[in-house]
Amino acid sequence: SMLTPTGLNDKEADALMTRVYDEELFSSLQLRLNYLLYGRSRLSSAQKALTSVVAGLPDTVRTGMVLAGNCDGVDTRDYFDLDKRGELIDIIKSAQVDGGTPLGKAIRAAGDMVPGTGEDSLIVVLSDGMDSCYGNPCAEASRLARIKPGVRINVVDIGNAGAGGCLAEATGGKVIVADQTEDLSQMLAQAANDLSVPEHCR
Repeated sequence: SMLTPTGLNDKEADALMTRVYDEELFSSLQLRLNYLLYGRSRLSSAQKALTSVVAGLPDTVRTGMVLAGNCDGVDTRDYFDLDKRGELIDIIKSAQVDGGTPLGKAIRAAGDMVPGTGEDSLIVVLSDGMDSCYGNPCAEASRLARIKPGVRINVVDIGNAGAGGCLAEATGGKVIVADQTEDLSQMLAQAANDLSVPEHCR
């Protein structure tokens, strides 16, 4: 669904992408027409928002990324310090999705990246749906809360799909709904800037 145009609601997006994946007649043409009518895809909007937020993070914040692009697994990129943020932005811009959302695997991978007890660490989940690869993201978030109680998960829910409420609840985070992906940069910045930064680093 991240490949659907931003202007489609979830029901329309699901119906169109089902037709595309089933290779129904004229479905690809309809998808291209929708791009012309409604603008960029959800993925493109997410890439633009992520690029903006990463570029604007405080200098002292180290950032990693986990891309849940298909059911075969997740693409984990370790922490990038300030001098490596350009590399991270290039990775974000070239990210692809192939079908399926292994959200449970992504939560475990992100949790494994967080050092120590996870104190003063924040995971931001950007998604327009729940796990579609037979994972259990709620259980993974509960496990993370037990072994690293300082980490929080904030969820940016694209299109109010109900994505990830249990992730925030288990870790003391919050869910931010982006009803329109035009607001995605602002919503994502709100989720990412919830990280506590010491006064001497502000």
